[in-house]
Amino acid sequence: MLKDRRSYQSIKLYYIGDSIGAMAEGGAGKTVSYERALTGLKAYPKGTDESDTARLFIRYCEEVGDDNISVTGWYAYHAQSRMFTTYGKTWRDHFRTIEYILKKNGQLDYDHLVALSKDRGSNGNGCLALAYPIAKIFGDNALEVADMITAGTHYLAMPSMQLAVEFFQGKQTLDQVIEKAFPSERDDGWKLTPLSHGCLWAAAVIAKETTLKEAIQKALDMGGDVDSYLSLGLLMWAVDRHWKC
Repeated sequence: MLKDRRSYQSIKLYYIGDSIGAMAEGGAGKTVSYERALTGLKAYPKGTDESDTARLFIRYCEEVGDDNISVTGWYAYHAQSRMFTTYGKTWRDHFRTIEYILKKNGQLDYDHLVALSKDRGSNGNGCLALAYPIAKIFGDNALEVADMITAGTHYLAMPSMQLAVEFFQGKQTLDQVIEKAFPSERDDGWKLTPLSHGCLWAAAVIAKETTLKEAIQKALDMGGDVDSYLSLGLLMWAVDRHWKC
């Protein structure tokens, strides 16, 4: 049931990873200590745009109920309810479009939004914040829902979104995610972490670490868009270990 979904301990790790990672976002590896990164829990108690997106999606689904969820309804809810925080360019462009259309005629046309998303050609990692909630809430229909939601915001990120959802459904392992995100072995994927496939690759890499502390340290050593992939990585770490409250 929707009201039970916040009881998953693993989603809390997503928010924690986001807060900690925000202290090292966009920097080179090994420039932020583990101790300093932990201060992000106080500096960013609600995380960044990733956490805001995940929280709002869960809240939207709870408020409208399973049978009344719509993609355009979510787009409007996200644009109108988002926290005052720094969202990436793709999100900002998307929000401006939504707000303009709603102000002009009050009605969103999904096909038109998808066409605009194709034109933007975004492969940003922001949509991955929804992979776990979608997988948990929609079950067998999760991939279809993920495609529909991603198409109107981050069109080029749809393959990464599908791969992330399949992992949370238990259909892909961490090793498979790493291989499929980057078919050829490489050790500089952190450079591409602002992109969906780079973010997913890095998240799976740190999720293979034995402990949470080691996963956090691995991300701090790698650098890049740390908040985006540390949040996802800690969540993947928990799900891979079937960690529940």
